[in-house]
Amino acid sequence: MIVVNNTSPPRPLVLAIPGDRTIGGSMQYTPAVLKPGANEIAETKIFEESHTAKDWVSRKWVDIKRPKTAKDGIEALGLTGFAPDVAQYVIEQCYDAVLLGRFNALETRGEVKALISDRINAIKNEEEDRLKAIY
Repeated sequence: MIVVNNTSPPRPLVLAIPGDRTIGGSMQYTPAVLKPGANEIAETKIFEESHTAKDWVSRKWVDIKRPKTAKDGIEALGLTGFAPDVAQYVIEQCYDAVLLGRFNALETRGEVKALISDRINAIKNEEEDRLKAIY
């Protein structure tokens, strides 16, 4: 599942994902940080169960994109389960070159691979420009 953080001004959002119960019965939580832009989340049920996540969706702070599931019920990895227009939206909203690299490794469609490459180059150029401005 892809979650796009649309907060304005851009800021990270932290969501507590419930884990296992301890021997004493208390719940363990793992934080999931949603950086501005596109984020890949493995835990898909959290946005149906968490009141905080439901609030973020209602405020339009986050936009959830779910891939089509395959015939065998397995969820597609990366952007392979998304239509090209949705994949393009996710790529345009992604600011993480590492995540884009993972998407690119799984992708087989030529036009989507080209969009990913263009976005990675744009991110690298923005980083170089930012560093030149500092030094």
